[in-house]
Amino acid sequence: MKSKSSHHRTENRFKFLKFSERIAKINIDVIRKGGRTENKPRDADSFFGEGLAKWAELNCTQDFVAFHREVFGCTNSFAQLVHHEQKVVEALQRYLKNSISLAYPPLLDLIVQLARDLQTDFYPHFRAFFDIIVSLLNTQDTEVIECAFQTLVYLFKFLWRYLLRDIKDVFGFYSPLLSLHQREHIRNFAAESFGFLMRKVQDPSDLFEHMLSSLEQQPDQVEGVGRLFFEMTKGVCKQFHSCTEKVLPILLDKLGPFPSVEGRQQTALPWQLVLETLSETLMSMAKYTSKEHTQVVWKSLQNCMLNLYQSLTTGEYEPELSSEYFAQLSRALRLVRQWVEWSNGGLVAEPTELAKVILELYSSTALPDDCGDELLNLTVSLLTATKVTMPQDIIDKLVTAIYSSKYEVNQLLRVSRDTFKMSHFEQDLLPSLLQNCHSNMASKSSSTKEAILFTLTDLVLQKQTQITDSAVLEDYKPYLLDFRMAVHRG
Repeated sequence: MKSKSSHHRTENRFKFLKFSERIAKINIDVIRKGGRTENKPRDADSFFGEGLAKWAELNCTQDFVAFHREVFGCTNSFAQLVHHEQKVVEALQRYLKNSISLAYPPLLDLIVQLARDLQTDFYPHFRAFFDIIVSLLNTQDTEVIECAFQTLVYLFKFLWRYLLRDIKDVFGFYSPLLSLHQREHIRNFAAESFGFLMRKVQDPSDLFEHMLSSLEQQPDQVEGVGRLFFEMTKGVCKQFHSCTEKVLPILLDKLGPFPSVEGRQQTALPWQLVLETLSETLMSMAKYTSKEHTQVVWKSLQNCMLNLYQSLTTGEYEPELSSEYFAQLSRALRLVRQWVEWSNGGLVAEPTELAKVILELYSSTALPDDCGDELLNLTVSLLTATKVTMPQDIIDKLVTAIYSSKYEVNQLLRVSRDTFKMSHFEQDLLPSLLQNCHSNMASKSSSTKEAILFTLTDLVLQKQTQITDSAVLEDYKPYLLDFRMAVHRG
């Protein structure tokens, strides 16, 4: 008897996969998974009839045999299918509602084939089928989950022209799949499938406003909607879809009431929830892409900041709306900082250009409250990002901009403490910090003096290893704060 090869003796070809591993293998991409589809059925008078014949050979479960027997006589031709439309629809729905059915894959496929045949006549049945398909998602059977979402994607693919007419209503009954009470893989598949449909929307601004305004009533959908925006912009091979150049600036415009890329004021939205949503979008984009493909993101973020800055310098906004303007700029700066901080600056494609935009913001009057804090935080994040390389003159200009600005001493000391671990701190930033501390020590405010002392003490404690053993005293070198540099610079 021939013995098995060593490969077969030592390696099990069939491995048990955990649920999470099986979920990770699911692919519902309508473009690559679906491939090209025929415009006409090959072996029958209708797509439904062709699919019914195919599955009659492939699935011999009791449920499908019963379904086949019930509809076979009235679907032999396209004319028969149209005539018995209601009977076929009711049979499909009835068998799909069977919670222990083994015929879900063929039945779900036949929904798609029926939609391809009936087109606009199928649309009135879409909502009922959608609810049934969603009810199938509460299962541990990954094959059913994959088939269910593939069915939704194919329905979007073949019915998108009809769905776009009622896109807000479609989002209304689809959005619960994006809620936090849904399992993560459900939210992700839901975002991926609906993202395909959203790319077809010609004027997405109104739809975005509708989606973002709904978060006020459904705040648990923030993460899901943010993921949905990402799926809309996601391309292949770590790149972004061609629609991103149009879509991302519109999304960033939703951070506040003005200015608008469409030339009109925005509808009032729950701005904090909008910020959290777009933060989720950018985080997903950052996880997905690489530096060489981030140009479209950087262009959108920088233009957002510049547009807001120009509104400030030209006085385009009404004085009574100044607080809303600065709040919007603050939210934009926070998103830029999030992108800069990702992977220690690993996605900062053009740091010098970003630095120039930041320096422009310092050239205006000191930004108030949270807006000023965000500008300082962004500057420090760029300076301390370990994967960012900038010319020395740009670094010097950023440091000078921080300490020559008109922000409160406590604000400057707070961000200074975030720079202590910066490479070349002693060379690039310490002299300016000491000069700032020296010039403010004459302040009559005791709180200012305490803040300066606390900052310098914190600096020494971080830079100087604490002595815990007398054996190290011989090699001990104190960390010197030479204020003579500050006096000379002053």
